[in-house]
Amino acid sequence: MPPASTPHHAPFRLLDLPPELQAEVLAHVSALPSANVNAAARTCQAWNARLTPALYAALEVDRTNRRAVFAGLGLDFLSAPELESRTTEAGPGGNGAAAYAPHQPPPKLGKLAHTTRISLRDVPAAQALAEALFTYPALSGALDELTFSASLFRYLVRSGMAAFGRPRSGAAFLGETLVARLRPKVLRIEYPPPQGTLAANIFDPVLLTRVLAVLVAEWAPARIDFIGVGTDLPPVLGAHTRVFCLPCAGRKRNERVWGENAGCATHGGLVRWHLRRLFGPGAREDLLEAIDEGADPTDDGDIQPDGVPSAADARVEYWNVPCLAALDRDAFLDDTFKSWPPECDIEGRIDFFAEGA
Repeated sequence: MPPASTPHHAPFRLLDLPPELQAEVLAHVSALPSANVNAAARTCQAWNARLTPALYAALEVDRTNRRAVFAGLGLDFLSAPELESRTTEAGPGGNGAAAYAPHQPPPKLGKLAHTTRISLRDVPAAQALAEALFTYPALSGALDELTFSASLFRYLVRSGMAAFGRPRSGAAFLGETLVARLRPKVLRIEYPPPQGTLAANIFDPVLLTRVLAVLVAEWAPARIDFIGVGTDLPPVLGAHTRVFCLPCAGRKRNERVWGENAGCATHGGLVRWHLRRLFGPGAREDLLEAIDEGADPTDDGDIQPDGVPSAADARVEYWNVPCLAALDRDAFLDDTFKSWPPECDIEGRIDFFAEGA
């Protein structure tokens, strides 16, 4: 006798499941690493449509993937001076870079509309984003989070972006484009590596203060995170600032210099110096002087120092400082300001945490 034939089973299809189970499956897939979500989105048109929001929610852009991220927008990936030239070539009232956009909005625009977090890893990535923003004004708007890599932030600070208020050329034009067209709720700044001593500033203090004043005044972010800070702590200008310090690395407590409530040799003196610079006598005047020193006297639209938020109203958190988190906070602050009376009431505004994000 011939063998009995094997029953034929129809292939399983996701669409055969009840809608609520389909949603559960796709929600699980959406939570996978981006490479897996990217592969799943190529399964079929239905999956692509359902996974597009998750795929584009967070973008990390650098020189190696910028063409893929912005594929379909018809960008030429111009340098900052080239983009500035294109935006002005149509003259006053012209369309500038927007004149190069397709007549019909490309499908990629709808996908990028799902983006809520962007991490810009280098200058070419920022240039590509600036060109996209200029070419398609509809892309401009609020983000949940924007991250500047250390190399990009260094570039923006040193470019002269601090003189915000009128069109600038080259690198400063790039920085002002991002400032004018984005509105991040949270700004994350990866800090350049430390240079070894407390006296070795990574940035020109005036330029750094001016750039941060521009970002705070224009964006008014709910929070600013400084990541990987070592020996050169930044000024605090926003309503809520988190400083993620480099770890203690097992260094000994600095009791000989700073007393019992000291912290380790890495953080004790550095944080005390930072707090005195933020809240000690003359702190506000020094800040306004630094902002005003970088002002453009020919520019009526330049940032007004008095309009910059005061550190007196800020909440400051130091992370990755187990040596300070374990101390009595009030005792530490009392020792810090024993001969430096603070200009404002700082109770409840300062906290220390043992671990980072």
